[in-house]
Amino acid sequence: MKTLINTAFFLFSLMLSAQENDIWYLFDDEKTELWGYKDSEGNIKIEPKFFMVGDAEFKNINPVVEEASGEWEHYFLLKNGKKVGIDSLYWFDNAPDCEREGFIRFETRQKMGLFNQQGKAVISAEYDHLTQVRNGLLIGLKEAQRKCWGEDEEYPHCEHWGWDGGKSFLIDTLNHVLVEDFTWKKAEYLDFYSLQISDVPNADTIRVNFRGVNGKYYSFIHNEKAFKQFLKTELLNNLSVENLIAHSYPNIIYKYKSQPSSKIIKKNYKHLSEKLASLLKKDTDYYICEEDYFFPPENSKKEWKQYYNYCSQWNIEKYPIMLIVLNYKARGTSQDHYYFLKTNQGFQLIEVDITNKITHIAGSKNTLFTP
Repeated sequence: MKTLINTAFFLFSLMLSAQENDIWYLFDDEKTELWGYKDSEGNIKIEPKFFMVGDAEFKNINPVVEEASGEWEHYFLLKNGKKVGIDSLYWFDNAPDCEREGFIRFETRQKMGLFNQQGKAVISAEYDHLTQVRNGLLIGLKEAQRKCWGEDEEYPHCEHWGWDGGKSFLIDTLNHVLVEDFTWKKAEYLDFYSLQISDVPNADTIRVNFRGVNGKYYSFIHNEKAFKQFLKTELLNNLSVENLIAHSYPNIIYKYKSQPSSKIIKKNYKHLSEKLASLLKKDTDYYICEEDYFFPPENSKKEWKQYYNYCSQWNIEKYPIMLIVLNYKARGTSQDHYYFLKTNQGFQLIEVDITNKITHIAGSKNTLFTP
């Protein structure tokens, strides 16, 4: 049995390796300004003909836009040349969706569904909105109404709009409903990659439990709770130079450059230790939030590559960045910013944006460690 398991694992590893080696990479034609794809050895797999694509890396299925016979064609392309989902691309922020965990969203008649990597609709176009796949999970919304952000506007006569009302569900990629009434607000700060399923609620204080339709409990780590626990038990109780360095990324961003963390911490230790220690005071004015975007400086992009997802975007769901903003008054209102990345080794300081002077920190009641 052990031999069979080892053999199966070996074959699975080979399959994953083959998939990674089979990625095609985007390139452009300077004359036509159109895009095509090459394999890892530089062989042209698709001649430049696309006006727009979903991702710079072509894994299995990719949304593309090309001009043919004077008309714009929008479709999902498979590597065997097959076109699926013609005129069904899902667009967000003026860009088409991209493959995520072997799945990609599509939209038709203002309803959303999900294709797998073979171009098969595993979820039909029945949802008002679907999130991208995260650890095999999605949030689906039904029976909602489109509503403009502006008070005096009505959809579709507005530039910015959102969803109002409706029913939200936590589902899997086979469209099985796992948890009902799973709203976006409830999903905020959740680490979907930390899912645990149990017969009784998980007692871990940094987890949030949801009762599933099958009677079991689906629990996720709540990143804000986990971060506050980290601050209380691992960082703020020991603000020595050594402990700050131990809980920092090897290189941190300071003054828009990636620099050795030991150098920056030693140079700014008095400032850093006093400001961070102020988080334990009741009158400190600060807040903690999850940062939506992170843009590494040009001199450090390669070292952050592991934290990007299949869409060539920062994998904020798996590796969230928690931001501490300290407010205080000098000549006017000033702020300090401390960015912590949730890595496989725990939270680590990755960027500091600090002022030059130590001043009294004044403000509202500290709520860091209240239940």
